[in-house]
Amino acid sequence: MLLHVDAAQSVGKLEIDVERDCVDLLALTAHKVHGPKGVGALCVRREPRLGLVPLLYGGGQERGLRSGTVPTHQVAGMGRAFAIAAEHMRAEAARIARSGSAFGPRSRRCRA
Repeated sequence: MLLHVDAAQSVGKLEIDVERDCVDLLALTAHKVHGPKGVGALCVRREPRLGLVPLLYGGGQERGLRSGTVPTHQVAGMGRAFAIAAEHMRAEAARIARSGSAFGPRSRRCRA
């Protein structure tokens, strides 16, 4: 059984370790961390081989799974956005923790 993780909302908020968490496929998107719209990534475990097949055939990029020209400027922007998110991850976690207390005592009572 494969484990696919949609980590679009997690970038810059949670530490992601695909080895520790046994993730086979990890989907990311740039616009959730103020990066360019229209670019994302699918990280695919190399071993064991997952046997993925492309939906569209063409140029053979990314080991034959993706066709078309890679938008270099968008990929570079995504990388920079992820780097900035990683730099601010600790402060973002503290901000999120504080925002939970903004809902008052009732929210504390409802937590599991």
